[in-house]
Amino acid sequence: EIVVPSEKEFMLYLKDTLTDEQYSKTRDKLILRYKSWTVNDWKDAYGTDIKNWKNKGFNAAISLLK
Repeated sequence: EIVVPSEKEFMLYLKDTLTDEQYSKTRDKLILRYKSWTVNDWKDAYGTDIKNWKNKGFNAAISLLK
């Protein structure tokens, strides 16, 4: 079963995991990613189920920083 966090839980996890600079640079785009994944039944852009949301969120943030 896929566990979907609340937007607040998702963002708090990333705020605690990323540096302040990383978080401030990616915050708005990560909210959009979260909303997109939620609308898409918690699947990514490739249609793959998001099973580990912490890993997916962290990797999304790192990708946005490149």
